[in-house]
Amino acid sequence: MKTADIERNTPVKLKDQISLPDSGVKFEQICETKHGMALLIALKAGAKIDTHSVNAMALATVVEGSVNFTVEESVHPMGEHDTMVMAPGTPHSVEAVSDAKIYLVKINA
Repeated sequence: MKTADIERNTPVKLKDQISLPDSGVKFEQICETKHGMALLIALKAGAKIDTHSVNAMALATVVEGSVNFTVEESVHPMGEHDTMVMAPGTPHSVEAVSDAKIYLVKINA
């Protein structure tokens, strides 16, 4: 996974820190420690992240565009500034309704 080149100790607009891929999904890590990680995800319209789960608390915030966020078989439409908070082990998937960017924070359980 590529590490995002984000200037430290100064405010930034997260949506400007990752470019959209030509197709599919792109991931860029912001930082990682033993306690968790933060990353940016960019999805072209129609792109999907298949159902999966992680052994961490997850906070996913849409910073641009819109997605359908499926959690335990319930579909939740999300737009800019909407956040989904999930307990460790929660099955989830994402589908981009439009070109979209997500800020994801994982806190290890």
